[in-house]
Amino acid sequence: MKLSYLTLAFSLTLTSSLSAATIDSFTAPSSWLGAEAALGLQTNTPLPLAGLVQTGGINVVPEIAGNGVTVTPLGATQLVVADQNAAGYDFGASQVFSAQMGFPSAVALTLAPGTFGVAFDVGAFPSDLSTTDLTAQFLTASGTQTIDFSGLGGPAGLTFEGFTSDQQILSVSLTAGPADPVFANLMTATDTPEPSTIVMLALGCTALVIVRRRLVSN
Repeated sequence: MKLSYLTLAFSLTLTSSLSAATIDSFTAPSSWLGAEAALGLQTNTPLPLAGLVQTGGINVVPEIAGNGVTVTPLGATQLVVADQNAAGYDFGASQVFSAQMGFPSAVALTLAPGTFGVAFDVGAFPSDLSTTDLTAQFLTASGTQTIDFSGLGGPAGLTFEGFTSDQQILSVSLTAGPADPVFANLMTATDTPEPSTIVMLALGCTALVIVRRRLVSN
């Protein structure tokens, strides 16, 4: 019976206050930040791209990882990191990453546990000519949701796209046609423990210590 109560205590600590499985889209940073704040989420900073490329340069990398996100190229795609001064990459962001030469090109974003929001600026290479036919597939514990980003990029440069979900987002697959997608300022929103959750975790740890001591004394 004591072990059953202990199991229940730890089970409660793993239960998020967020549930269901809908993804809401926001096309402005302020509205996305407001929505995630209302859900009690915290923002994680963009991927650390500065150390992967020199000023005005381009670099092909096997993957990019940081701040709870891993970006991996799929199939024949090359993952490129570029500075804004590189030819065709002047999107107004200091550094960008791009999926190229896959035809179609594709990358996967693997997200840390407890991620309920994803946001990024997106366009297509080259910045002054192309528009992308980008498709994003969001994977949650209950299935997938596909969103079409056709027409982004071109002379307008980068366009902000942000999402919040009331279920954990496990990964995002980004696929495009001949116009290579370009991304900047990738951010995620993660859940923060509620006070009640912290209390339950403390109670669970206390119960574990008590049970262990009694088992040792017996």
